Amino acid sequence: MKKISILITLSFLTLANLLGCSTDNPIQTDQRENGVGENNNENDNNEIDEDSSKIEYSPIYFKYDEGAQETVNVYVHVYDSLYAMFRVVHEVNSKKFKNLWRIKRSYMNVLEEGKMVEKYPILTAGENEFVWYADRDGVVDATGGFHGNERIDIDPNYGSIEFFADNKMLDLSDVIPLTAVDSFHYIQLSTMHQTGTGGLVGSSTYVPVSGNPLECYHEKKTVFDKGGYVTYNKLEWADNNTTVLRCYFGLICVTPEISKEGYSEDGSHVIFNDDGGMELVTEGSKIVMLNKDLNLKVTCDSHLNKPEGYTTTTMIWDRNVYHKYYNRVGGGGVTIKTKKGDIWKAVASIHFENLK
Repeated sequence: MKKISILITLSFLTLANLLGCSTDNPIQTDQRENGVGENNNENDNNEIDEDSSKIEYSPIYFKYDEGAQETVNVYVHVYDSLYAMFRVVHEVNSKKFKNLWRIKRSYMNVLEEGKMVEKYPILTAGENEFVWYADRDGVVDATGGFHGNERIDIDPNYGSIEFFADNKMLDLSDVIPLTAVDSFHYIQLSTMHQTGTGGLVGSSTYVPVSGNPLECYHEKKTVFDKGGYVTYNKLEWADNNTTVLRCYFGLICVTPEISKEGYSEDGSHVIFNDDGGMELVTEGSKIVMLNKDLNLKVTCDSHLNKPEGYTTTTMIWDRNVYHKYYNRVGGGGVTIKTKKGDIWKAVASIHFENLK
């Protein structure tokens, strides 16, 4: 498969006066995927390579490592020495017709003695940005992101990935150590393709659609700030006359470790019990989850800007693997017919903060 070249221009900020400190009651974890980001050299690239004399927290740090999977780790300041780390990973899977970047399993970290130290998981490896389902007989899986049938390497005129630190495009031709910046975002242009039938994408029963017909063009911009991120998604539909069964324009796989209870905008409250049910079902958009023992609150929110005039439904899927935030359009007998040139726009966000 042709390797996508990513051009980047790096802006380093001087990192001075850094001294680590730890938070109370961290939950230790040694989970890592594929060894990404590990470095056994004496100068670990998790470490800020400067002396420090006082505490000063940058709003954002990031680092890049090719490793087993290309990964950009983005650390966003929450409070004190606590940072929410989001792993943006390059996924290539021919069985799922997938070549894209997306936010995967992520962890809370603390800055200790100039190093980021992983503490406990905050997001699972499922989809955390955007997917949709086609209304065609035999289709059981979603289109996009984790589920596949999305690529940045099919259309030479529309397909790319660009990362920006302090609004300057980065160059990922080499490892980038932990670096402080004031802003960070990435923009991905991809094509989304018709999902096949017979089972989950990539399974033994799955039958792909011959030629992988184009469904739509997808622009995703994810901006990291204020203890979390905001993801902006735009679709431009092709001439496939696709009918959408459901579109999850807001979906975030929050871990049970940080979400023991939740509140919706209408004042409903639930203590999660991991029974697999749908909780806090509402036509509102914002849901707040918290863990009092960790002194942590997480707020999920999302909005569909186009198409207009449709009711949206928000909920939490209460499972033992995640408390997954959903906001969807469609479902309940409502489908949406698209035509060439139709534009869809949505925004979703997650932010962490302390309870005090």
